[in-house]
Amino acid sequence: MLMDNTGPSGSLDRFQQAMLISRKAADPETKASPALILFGRPIRDAMGGYCPHNTCQETLSFIEKALARRHSREHEKWSEHTQVLPPLKVGNHVYVQNLVGNHPKKWERTGVITEVHQFHL
Repeated sequence: MLMDNTGPSGSLDRFQQAMLISRKAADPETKASPALILFGRPIRDAMGGYCPHNTCQETLSFIEKALARRHSREHEKWSEHTQVLPPLKVGNHVYVQNLVGNHPKKWERTGVITEVHQFHL
């Protein structure tokens, strides 16, 4: 968006207009824009279109229901390929995340379980 909306002299006027337009763009599922979710009403754009939303509570409840449906659908999709794993026992060989260095979340180290504690799900 920045590359396409920068003027020849480096001005950001068109970029600012593009950002306002993207904030006003409605999500296809919730039918609400980010500005409507955040402020409870549409925001002004370069065209000057401003009209406060009369039924803010109804819109917010509709958005909440749509997001709950989306969350439920995504939860079902994630749960298709999950399983309950057996509990770890002392002596099991496991992979451990490398929490430092260039790849802090990579599962590249191995280890052996030395003790097992209680945990909460």
